[in-house]
Amino acid sequence: MEDMTQYINACRKKLAEDLSPRRFQHSVSVAQTAASMAERWHVSTEKAYLAGLIHDVGRCYSPAQLRQKAASLHLELDSWENRHDPLLHAPVGAFILEKEWGISDQEILEAVKYHTVGSPQMGILAKIIFLADIIEPLRQNWPGLDQIRELAYIDLDQAMLAALAYNFSYLAGKQEPCHPLALQTYHKLKQKYNGGNDMEQNLSSQTMLQIAVAAAQEKKAADLVSLELKGITTIADYFLIMSVNNSRLAQALADHICEKLKEAGANLLRMEGYRDSRWVLLDFGSLVVHIFLHEERQYYNLEKLWADAPCQQYD
Repeated sequence: MEDMTQYINACRKKLAEDLSPRRFQHSVSVAQTAASMAERWHVSTEKAYLAGLIHDVGRCYSPAQLRQKAASLHLELDSWENRHDPLLHAPVGAFILEKEWGISDQEILEAVKYHTVGSPQMGILAKIIFLADIIEPLRQNWPGLDQIRELAYIDLDQAMLAALAYNFSYLAGKQEPCHPLALQTYHKLKQKYNGGNDMEQNLSSQTMLQIAVAAAQEKKAADLVSLELKGITTIADYFLIMSVNNSRLAQALADHICEKLKEAGANLLRMEGYRDSRWVLLDFGSLVVHIFLHEERQYYNLEKLWADAPCQQYD
């Protein structure tokens, strides 16, 4: 490859012509974020910048054009990629970079290929690009994004876990399935932070639910409901949903539930929304606890979204 600086400038010029202005700005922002993260994690900043810059090269083409590209380059798409157009740009984009742009660096190609769904075997550069695509400053803010931005400079794998978990929650809200690779990546990371063991071997999801229910009742949580999600989704076995009157009570309730479950041996994988405390989410793996202010609960209406799940109410 020619001098990296010259090559990056040539890529910027080409992408500025081929991508929409908004997509190009996003790509530059991802590149800058990736370079910043690379410096923190002792990875080549130039390589990270380049990978971030070209990660969306597949967005230069429509889904139909991407399928034509894949066919002409003899790339076989899996069933998920064939059924979900938004996923096509990552694997086909990586193939285009290799076959047409002459990029042979496998770390860069891996980062582009897996930047949408992840991979259980992804390396450090791929993790950086996956996260930079999510946390770059032009992204519209959403609950939990600030936490992921902080984690990206503290613990890459914890940041990956939080980002994947958010994606699953987002898809669950739309009642859409998760890509198998994303689920495999998530479960591998969960095992790392569970000491290499499946949590259910140590503490069953039903036991965690019982402990959380008792803790919520001790703090007088209102409208306490559990949804059994086994066989419906792989996100969790149970959702536990409750309401409170104000943010201070939401924080106190979250602290109490975390304390009781920690005493029992459960691991908190992520917490979202604690600062504003309008919707606090506590993820214990097979149990996810949702603490809402009343108006937020009515707005998001998880019980309606998961109407097929068996429901149990508690006094």
